[in-house]
Amino acid sequence: MQDKLANLRAQLSVSGTTGLIQVSLKTKREQLPEVLDLMTDVIRKPRLDANELEVLRRQTITGLESQLSEPQALAPISTR
Repeated sequence: MQDKLANLRAQLSVSGTTGLIQVSLKTKREQLPEVLDLMTDVIRKPRLDANELEVLRRQTITGLESQLSEPQALAPISTR
């Protein structure tokens, strides 16, 4: 896909969190239909296999657990 984007002189970035997807797209007007087709393919058919997803899940959990002992992360909670 990166090769296709390069040939179209386009930039595509996709990120997200639980319940939210954010897509950023830059291209020339004449390339837009083809780049939108690529974007649709990326969103509908993500290429993240189960093992990679598990690694990301564990990293997220570890990060959240480490915040449980961080004063800066706990401060907003204690003021509620």
